[in-house]
Formats: sequence, structure tokens, C-alpha cells
Amino acid sequence: MGRRFAICPFCGCGCGMYLEVVGEQMFAVLPSQVHPAGAGRLCLRGWQAGGLIESNRRLLRPQIGQQDASWEAATGAAADSLKSVLQEGPQAIGVLCGGHLTNEEAFACRLYSTEALGTPNLDSSARAVDAGSIWGLEQTFCMPYRSPVLSEIANSDVILCLNSNLSWESPQAAGYIMEAAEAGATVIVIDEVDQGLRDLAALYVRHKLGARGALLHLLVESVAGSGGLDADGRNTLEQTGVELETFREACLLLRAAKRLGIVFSTTALQIPEEAAHLAELAMLREASGAEAANVFALRSDCNSVGVTDMGIAPVREGEIRGLSTFEMLTSEGHLRGLVVFAEAVEKFIGEGQLQRLREQLEFLLCVGCFETATSQLADVVLPMAGWGECEGTFTCHDGTIWPLPKVASPPGESRELAQILRDLSATQVPPALAADIMALRAQISQHVPGYGPVDWQQVTSGQPAAAVPALGNDTQDLVGPAREIPELAGTSPERPHALVVRHDEGSWAFDARARGAEILARELADQRTPFVVINPETCRQLETREGRSISISTTFGSEVLPIRCSAGVPGDVVMLPWQFRDIAQALAGPVHLDTRTGSAHHLPVAASLEIPTGT
Repeated sequence: MGRRFAICPFCGCGCGMYLEVVGEQMFAVLPSQVHPAGAGRLCLRGWQAGGLIESNRRLLRPQIGQQDASWEAATGAAADSLKSVLQEGPQAIGVLCGGHLTNEEAFACRLYSTEALGTPNLDSSARAVDAGSIWGLEQTFCMPYRSPVLSEIANSDVILCLNSNLSWESPQAAGYIMEAAEAGATVIVIDEVDQGLRDLAALYVRHKLGARGALLHLLVESVAGSGGLDADGRNTLEQTGVELETFREACLLLRAAKRLGIVFSTTALQIPEEAAHLAELAMLREASGAEAANVFALRSDCNSVGVTDMGIAPVREGEIRGLSTFEMLTSEGHLRGLVVFAEAVEKFIGEGQLQRLREQLEFLLCVGCFETATSQLADVVLPMAGWGECEGTFTCHDGTIWPLPKVASPPGESRELAQILRDLSATQVPPALAADIMALRAQISQHVPGYGPVDWQQVTSGQPAAAVPALGNDTQDLVGPAREIPELAGTSPERPHALVVRHDEGSWAFDARARGAEILARELADQRTPFVVINPETCRQLETREGRSISISTTFGSEVLPIRCSAGVPGDVVMLPWQFRDIAQALAGPVHLDTRTGSAHHLPVAASLEIPTGT
């Protein structure tokens, strides 16, 4: 029996755990009592991490056109097809990486993409979610952003939380908020929809859809000043839907905080200016003598920090401007080839749009661990070793680097990603890709800002090291939110409701890893069939009930979907869970892309509700 330390492979909390193994068969996951993120706790996803190694959804053999093939034939076919596409220029190929690659895998992908393929179109799925808020924080703090360790949340006397769905987005963070509340901390929740965390809040500030930026702007102005609002400010506050007394109470609590903790998930807050206001609020409190004012931006994936540090981002040098994730996946007719490393494209654009993207591509290469809609449409599939099957490291939210052990051999004919990249590049322009992991780490120390002093042997022995990268050279300006609240798209008397696309408890339903772990797949089974969530009173007004279907119409289209009820959803709001990407596009239109950061989100739209004819 052996016990090896590891980092949980799921959300961005980065909880420590131990893998207990017999030989090469893992049979237990145990939480680390001393790791600062989890401190002896794991959520449902963490407890099921062992199922990833023995999943029956694993890709086991190389494939060409969905037919099993030898490694030599598959890598040769992939290299030849990529060469053919490259004849149209390096801009014709895009590379998309998963946010759960190890640091070593991500760096190898960067070398392969920029040197063997020469493409500037390189990005990660994690950066596509995190970039907006992290960029806003960094532009305001004027320094690289690293979150404090999550356990520091529990030491706050006032906690400002910007999304009420942390219980499933970042469970450990929600646990620390609960711990702080039980110890007497004051919790303020600001959110347009209540998805559970309101129960812990001493003050719940519900605002209208799209009004969060203006509300945060007013909070910063008020906390910085005497607390009063001029006529324009009162008018803006009225437009946000927040009562004046509620606003004043929030300001008083924030001004009185000695140890302020500002907590949000990057999946919920993706607009740079909103994150910038939170950074301003933290700096104001510290300037006013608070003992601490910490911003906890909870990342979307387990190695979001490391993958970005390794340079998995669009290349932007002079007139060269690489495409970001959503630009690659949604730009009509631009890309001719796409290489996907350890990610399911359908998670971001839906299977319908994936089909359309596939029709425009001449070649799709999928390198991954699990069967996905992406692998089923790929020209060539190459199975790679996954978590627990190769040695590596993760950089957690606070910038500390932790080891990941190899406790099992890759199943079937799976190979480690670095070896796959060496095989692919053998018939292309070979990048200087090291032959072993220690040599690869030496390259990381030489080429990745902030990783030069890292003692990799120290990390491997279980003593974490810290990495602090340089601030990016992006000099674009932040733009403050308008004092007026933008009107919902498609507003008319016939559309009295507002449709909002939000992350909820089913956000992981289409993640390849969650589907690969058997118990998680069962837990999320009822989250893979589209539905909408409305207030119970809205149901009664429409003379229908939960479980029946309702017709939703917007200026973009209409859909008939089953109803689920939640008292946390305002009566004039219809909530569509984020994971139903095809439905989101049909009802809310294309994603709104922030070209500065590459992040994207759906804007709320006006909607009408009707009982379908014949029901």
C-alpha cells in the first residue's frame, strides 16, 4: 500500500488530497488535513477523483476517421494534414488546451504550437473564463494577481460575495464563508438571483439584471466618500433596483470592516470593469486603515494559473494578433484546422455549433483522455495519459506549485502528452522539446517569467514553491460602466420577462472529466436535459406547474423547455442554465466577446412565456 500527495483535478480551489494505491491500482482518495485550500475537506467531485483513472469512457487507442489505427499511422496522418492546412498560413490553425493540463504539459503544448505549427492562435478553456475578471484586477492593482489562500476567507469579519452559487462553483470557498458566518462575520451577498448563499447573508442585495457594474461603481464612490449620493447617483441606484436603505447598510458595513474578504467566482463575474471596482474597494479599505482587504477570485479550473503562466494565450506581437478561445470556435470560415488538447469543445459552444464548426474545418485533431462529442467528430484521435497517470505539477490559486504523482500506468495505448507532441513534431519542424520531465522543467525555469528560482526537486519532495510571473504588457484602458442601466435587448410590452444565462449546479454536466467519473455522471444525469428555472409564483400565474413545458420567445428565437421552480429566481426572470449552450445561443444570441481579454458571456434578453398549444 502507498499513499501519495496530489491536487484535486476539478475546480480552481486546488484542494490537497492523498491517493492510496496498491501496486498501480488506486482505490481511495483522502483529504489532506494540512493543505491550506481544503484543510481536511473535499467536495463530491474531489471524493470521486479516483474514478477518472478507471473510467469506462477513456480513449484507449489512436483513431483515424473513428477507426482504430496504429500510433505511427495516426501521428503520421495528423502531421500530414496539419502540414496541408499550414500551406494556407499559420493563422489557419488554432490550438485549444484544457485548463487542467499540468504545467509541464502546458509548456510542451506552447512549444509545439508556436514552434512546430507557428500559429499565434493558442488559448486555454480556463483563460476563456478567467481572463475578464483577472485582467480587470491586474490592471487596477498594477501587479500580477494571486489569490490569498482560501482559508483566509474564514478570518474575515465582513465578507462581500458577488455570486450566490459558490456551493457548487467553488465548494471550499462556500465552506469557509459558512465557517466565518458561524464565527460572527457579517456576510453581504450581491446577486441578481439567489442560488443558495443568501441563507448565510446578514444582508442580501438583489439588483436588476445587467446592473451589477453600476451598483459596484456606486459602492466604491460611497465608501470612498461620505456615504451620500447626489441626484444622479440616486437615480442610478433606483435603476439598479436596490433600495436606498439596503445600499446605505451595505456601505456602512463595508466602511466598518477591519478584515474584508471579497469573494467571487470567475464564471460569474467576467466583465473587467466590475472586477476593477472590487479591486478599488479593497484598496480603499486598506488605505483607510483596515487590517486586511483581500480579493478572492475563484478560478474556473484546477490549473488555470499554471496553464496561463506557461504561455497558453494568444500570441500578440506587433501586428500579429492570435485568436482567443471563443474567436477560434465562433469565427465563421476563418480556421481551417483545429488541435484540441484535453478539452471538450462542445462544453463552450454546444454540440450543434460544434457540428457547424466541424463542417468549416478541413482537419480536427483531438488529443485527450475521454470520449466526447469533439473526439467523435475528429479526423484523428490520440489517447493521452490523464491525472494520476503521469508525473507533473499544478500552480494553485495562490501561486504555490504542488506535485502530482504517477500512481497508475496509462490505460490501453495511451501515451504521455509530451511523448505525443514529440511524435507529432518528428515529421514537422521539431521544437526544442526536452526528452524527460526534469529537462522540461529546466526549460520552464529558463523561459517562463517567475519560475526561474523554482527548486523542482523541492516541489517533487512535497515542499511547495512559489512562482510570481511578470505583469502582462497589455496597456488597453479599462472603461468605467455607464451610470445608466442598459436596456434589455428586445424589450417590448409583449416580452415582460428577462432571460439570463447562468452557471448553476449542473455547470459540470458536460465536462468530460465529470462524465468520466461514474458517480459524478449519475449525480449530474438530470442536468444534461435542457430546462429553465422560474419562480413558483410565475408558474401559478401561468396556470402550470413544475415538470411541464413552457414556450420561451426572444428576438433571437423560441424554444419549448421543461420547467423547474426556485423561489430564488425573481418573478420577472427566466434562468437558463449555462451548460445548455445550443439553447443559450438560440434564445440569447451569440456570446458577447470582450476583445481585450478573450472572455465571453451572454447578455440578458427580454423574453415572453406562454403555455404551448395543446398542453
